[in-house]
Amino acid sequence: MRTPAPDGARATESEALPHVVYCAQTHHQCDDLVFRCMICVTVFGWLGLLARSTAAKDIEILILRHEVTVLRRQVRV
Repeated sequence: MRTPAPDGARATESEALPHVVYCAQTHHQCDDLVFRCMICVTVFGWLGLLARSTAAKDIEILILRHEVTVLRRQVRV
């Protein structure tokens, strides 16, 4: 078991992330997996939009417009 770093000292990368092992091939496979997951999330999001009623879409647009208005007010202040 490792002792923690003294106050003010920074842990090395291997101490900070002991479970992370870098390998070029594994990193490439991880990028592939992340990309595929992003595609799946996007496609399922589109399918979810198709399944929604027009009223639900209109309500979401109103809520988003309200959020934009609130954020614009915050930026001006």
